[in-house]
Amino acid sequence: MTDWDNVRKEARIGILMRSAASVIIASDYAGGEDKSWNDLRSTLKARAEQVEFLLVESTAHGDGIPADLTAILPSLRVIFSPGTSSYDL
Repeated sequence: MTDWDNVRKEARIGILMRSAASVIIASDYAGGEDKSWNDLRSTLKARAEQVEFLLVESTAHGDGIPADLTAILPSLRVIFSPGTSSYDL
């Protein structure tokens, strides 16, 4: 294994350790050209629509949800439930 292989392996491990899920998009067709960037835009838009983030919170805590959560993740949907435990929610 070369030094470069080790660097790539460490980078992959680092990326995986930071995230619960990763989406890797290889841009190898018409690289650097407008068509390539337009294809990437389409891909990113499609992927963004395929992932939904839901926060299920107890109605008892509805008034206490920090407003900045939706600023961090604008697509976050908050769903309220009468439950109070993780099993109930």
